Amino acid sequence: MTYVLTNLEFELALSGAPVPGAVRAVSARWSHILRLLEPQAEVLAWPLAGQALEPGRRLLAWGWTEEVVAFANAAGLKVGPVDVEVVRAVNDKRFGLGIEALQGSAICESEAQLKQAVRGLKAGWVLKHPFGVSGRGQLRGRGATLPEDARRWAQRVFSQGLGVVVEPRVEIEAERSLHFEIAPGQEVRELGMCALMADATGTFRGLGLGRALEPLEEDARLWEGARRAAREVAARGYVGPLGVDAYVGSYAGEPVVRAVSELNARVSFGRLGLALLARLGWAGARWVHPARSQHPPQEGGVCLPQDVDPAERSGTYVIQV
Repeated sequence: MTYVLTNLEFELALSGAPVPGAVRAVSARWSHILRLLEPQAEVLAWPLAGQALEPGRRLLAWGWTEEVVAFANAAGLKVGPVDVEVVRAVNDKRFGLGIEALQGSAICESEAQLKQAVRGLKAGWVLKHPFGVSGRGQLRGRGATLPEDARRWAQRVFSQGLGVVVEPRVEIEAERSLHFEIAPGQEVRELGMCALMADATGTFRGLGLGRALEPLEEDARLWEGARRAAREVAARGYVGPLGVDAYVGSYAGEPVVRAVSELNARVSFGRLGLALLARLGWAGARWVHPARSQHPPQEGGVCLPQDVDPAERSGTYVIQV
């Protein structure tokens, strides 16, 4: 039997930043969701509090950090070929920027560099923490001058010994998440694609799955770029699940097609969405992650199976399409 560990604070832990209690609470609400990948698994709450474990079992974590691997080794659990330094390297947004970068993108190591980069992006810019996720760890603005709040934000990132990623603020029209599994020996297996839904701040709000995924003319180009990224992640030595986020949109009136926007070398909601659709046996669905105030489900929406979302703690629901 397998143990599952839904440590959604994964990126924060990689960066070395403290994990707020609110983030731990989010992980607790989702504690059972990895059962979509391992239906019979036993759930571990993180951080562990005195639970007796059976040595020799496999551990499936949302993402691998030094703390999680050390815990697994001490408990005698099997984790497979995990190199945390490689995991950190390929999840760092600076690694992805080396695979594909929009014109005007930069990695800034100082405030002077940051001001210069923003000056060239008058139509809008996004500042990203190298380990930010789902709208957290980024700041958006317009104009050639760096505002005071952005300057203070960047200084906090610099104080962690990290660079700030600067990118054009693209008006996104459609987002995709393309999924792979990387096996030892750099073998890359394609799993599928879903549509990403986000709000105006870039915060993740759900998925379009199966026939809810409206085809784009650019899909073939996005797959080509995602495959290239997966091969580079595999060549770096990573083994495990990989999601490649992509989008189409416009910047300053010019079309933008970006096949490698984010690399998620971990389990992701897109990967879980593909598993959820297969479990439900539907041709298509939207998995909606609303703001807490928007629960209960819309008309026609159903809650997730109880074994992956006990007491409907996630506040999400699925609509058949």
